[in-house]
Amino acid sequence: LIWVSSVTTIAPLLGFLGTVSGMINAFEAIAASEQVNAKLVASGISEALITTASGMIVAIPAIAIAQDLVRDRALNGARQFDDFNAVLQACAESQPDNPWPYYVLCLCGSQTGRSEWVALAADEFKKRSDDPEWVARIDAMLGGNAPE
Repeated sequence: LIWVSSVTTIAPLLGFLGTVSGMINAFEAIAASEQVNAKLVASGISEALITTASGMIVAIPAIAIAQDLVRDRALNGARQFDDFNAVLQACAESQPDNPWPYYVLCLCGSQTGRSEWVALAADEFKKRSDDPEWVARIDAMLGGNAPE
C-alpha cells in the first residue's frame, strides 16, 4: 500500500515538473527569437502537455488501486471484528452465569465505536455480575471516566 501511495503522490508532481520544464523551454525560445511564431513555442508546449498527461496516466490508475486496497482492508477488518464478536457472543451464551465475555464485548465495542454493542453487553454484564466494583467500572466505561 505504501508504494501505491507513493506513486499516486509522485506521478502528478513529475507531470507538473515536466509542465514547468516545457513552459520554461517555450519561454526561452521566445526570449531568444527575434520573431515569435507558433512553431517556436510548439515544442515546449508539447513537452508540457506530454509530461502532464504522463503523470495523470500513471496517477489515475494508482489512485484507483489504492482506493480498492484501502476498501478491502477496511472490509476485511470489519469482517474479522464481526467474527470475533460472534465467537465472544457464543462463549457468553454457552456460559450464562459468566459475565466476563460481556465485559470483553464492552471493551471491544468501546474501542471500535460500536455503542450499540457496548450498551447491550454492559446490560448483560450487569445482570450476571455480583461484583459491585466491576459493575462500577462498566458504568464508568459507559460514562467515559473509568476508575483507576
